[in-house]
Amino acid sequence: MTSVNIAKELRSYPDLKMKDLVKLIREEYVPAIRESFSTIITLLGSAHIVEPSEEEVNYILHHVQRLAEEFRVHAETEDTKLFPVKHFLYTDDHHLDREAGRLLQESLKEHARFRFEMSNIRNLSAEYHCEVTSSPSHKLAYAQLSDLEQDMKRLFFIEEEYLFPKLKRTFKSV
Repeated sequence: MTSVNIAKELRSYPDLKMKDLVKLIREEYVPAIRESFSTIITLLGSAHIVEPSEEEVNYILHHVQRLAEEFRVHAETEDTKLFPVKHFLYTDDHHLDREAGRLLQESLKEHARFRFEMSNIRNLSAEYHCEVTSSPSHKLAYAQLSDLEQDMKRLFFIEEEYLFPKLKRTFKSV
């Protein structure tokens, strides 16, 4: 996706309803990010076989595997507990209201942690650059990592700037 397309797409988000934002996240962003993690893990695994002396590749591989699992859990939690906002609407149950607020704050903290972890991977990989002699798998994995970081930033931006404020407005005590 070009930067012009991304900018055009981002301009449309403020006008989307909450359910449309959730659908966009569920059907486009989360599956694409999961697929990127899977591809990167496969590529880094191949690079590690071809370049067994490259400790950096193995270290980043383990880091990405852990992050992929954490993202899976994060996305599942948002999808099953936070996004079904109907559970929180039209109720005088302050416990549910507080639970929604807690889930929202937890998601924001996790977003910050994912940004930090991706920054660490970027630093460990020298800004996603490898040696000229590195394997094609290694080079492609780093290119994919760069794309993944941008996709995650975009997802978190959509959630934090557009979806979460709409969610907050639906809760009574958040």
